[in-house]
Amino acid sequence: MSPRRSRAKGILAIAIATALLAVGCGDAGTPAGSDAAAPAEDESNDVSRHHPIKVVAADYEYTELPTEIPAGIVDLTFENTGMVGHEVAMAGLGDTPIDRFLEDLRGGAFQLNGQAQPDYLDQVIVPPGPAPGGTIEATFSMTPGRYAFFCVFTEAAPGDEEIPHYERGMFHEVTVVEGDPDPTFAPADGTITAVDYGFDVELEAGDRTVNFTNEGPRQIHFTEVKVYPEGVTAEEAEAAFARQLKGKPAGIPEPRSIGYTGILSAGLGSTFRLDQEIKSGRTYLFACFVQDREGGESHAISHDEYLAVTIE
Repeated sequence: MSPRRSRAKGILAIAIATALLAVGCGDAGTPAGSDAAAPAEDESNDVSRHHPIKVVAADYEYTELPTEIPAGIVDLTFENTGMVGHEVAMAGLGDTPIDRFLEDLRGGAFQLNGQAQPDYLDQVIVPPGPAPGGTIEATFSMTPGRYAFFCVFTEAAPGDEEIPHYERGMFHEVTVVEGDPDPTFAPADGTITAVDYGFDVELEAGDRTVNFTNEGPRQIHFTEVKVYPEGVTAEEAEAAFARQLKGKPAGIPEPRSIGYTGILSAGLGSTFRLDQEIKSGRTYLFACFVQDREGGESHAISHDEYLAVTIE
């Protein structure tokens, strides 16, 4: 069993000791001013240093997409005006020709189906995608270089053939230019840190905005956060997952997804907002379902990369 870690504020952490067979993915504001003099802000945590960008997706094109983005912390507004779901995945290309990347993409890269990922993909960012007619806001870090922005979804509008959206035109090259040399996320309520292969979790009751960091050092990770119904303990959750591994009913209600960090390669991070505040007495699950760069089963299965905790 791979070691798991939890460094939590006021929580009891239970490491689930078995691999997961069924996998899946789920889906800060500035305080109002006052008359009192505000203390000087730490410039490294200044939200004004974030770089806002907007991407609009239609069926099947990006109608708004920047050609250049400053490196550092990016605040993305992603609007889907189409009839089907879309994403904006981002892959660092280095010196790799576009034709080579498209060939790898057609061969299954980014499908998270157990296939090995190309070695040149050292920068990977996939924020959550909005439903048709929806908008999401995502904050994440980016480093300089050539990037492909694309959508691998195949969902089609009525009467359309189901083929990857990047084949229909949702594929563009974007340059991330030199920007903030020392990007730092604004403070959040809590933090989650992914490593190869485990989590450090610092959350307490009332937390909702979370800073996520992938410390790797090599693998791509994400965290989906799920909450169990009231009364379920971490021990019960562990036993339920053990039953699921054997193809048996869990025996307790399934957890509900309440947050998703987006997929990020080592050295990158994001800020995300849970659908609800962390609650005292509730059990939460933190899981990663990306496979190793070399391919194989997802980290939840191959390296036991998931963690159950009960908040005090």
